[in-house]
Amino acid sequence: MSPTISVLDESEIKPSNEWLRKELKALNQKVLGEFKSVPICVVAKVDEELVGGIGGSVHLGWLSIDITYIAEQFRGQGLGRQLITEIEEEGRRLGAERAYVETASFQAEGFYEKLGYIAWGRFTDFAPGVDRIFMRKDRL
Repeated sequence: MSPTISVLDESEIKPSNEWLRKELKALNQKVLGEFKSVPICVVAKVDEELVGGIGGSVHLGWLSIDITYIAEQFRGQGLGRQLITEIEEEGRRLGAERAYVETASFQAEGFYEKLGYIAWGRFTDFAPGVDRIFMRKDRL
């Protein structure tokens, strides 16, 4: 019997993605062994209101930075550097030795470079006039 291929409707996507992730994790664990991914997040607040933060996870000795945001009025004042320093320290505490992040040419490439990250991959014109950049830091 041959498999059929179909495009899912919106209600079917979430359970199908969950199944795919579960199966891929099991496959990966056959090669990499049992490992866990620990969520990590560092935030900045003013009067209990969020004004910035960095979130991601630690797995396989890597700190994966998935999201970084600083409210506009706090940019350029060193807050981003403080947040990166804090998440890298927490990442090290959780076993990370290296870090990686994805950014865009209009976002934070220069910011990450100043903090020791290097670009290792780039999709040019990912969107018109915008590059998607993959960066890493080989030692936390």
